[in-house]
Amino acid sequence: MSKPANSSQAEVTASFEKLSDEGKQRPLIEDVRLLGQLLGDTVREQEGEPIFELIESIRRLSVAFQRDANAEAGRDLESLLKRLSPNETLSVIRAWPFFQTILSNMDMVLAKADLAVARRYADLVPDRGLAERIFAAIESDWD
Repeated sequence: MSKPANSSQAEVTASFEKLSDEGKQRPLIEDVRLLGQLLGDTVREQEGEPIFELIESIRRLSVAFQRDANAEAGRDLESLLKRLSPNETLSVIRAWPFFQTILSNMDMVLAKADLAVARRYADLVPDRGLAERIFAAIESDWD
């Protein structure tokens, strides 16, 4: 990291460096939550509360099924999706690009904030010398 310009910045930098990796990602997690709230507000405004609640149910069940390996949530999700009317299906599909954009942007942000993920991106660069020089610079700033 670069040297802090003043003592209060030095204190902030020192306290930040003491945080665990999870603690360092706290601001990113808060940003994801804020983006989710903004998306929810947009869906409410554009589609109404019932569609927001439907999309939120799909989101919660998806998370429980994927992250927690909750088989019951998977069955509930499948049942919910099969019961969607054509208009509800269109509303969910229209909301998806917003979700996709947020996920894509957060993936990029996390890649920049997590050295292990950044390394995977660096490994995709065909010019190995260039990739190593840039990654070494990132790594030295990270430390």
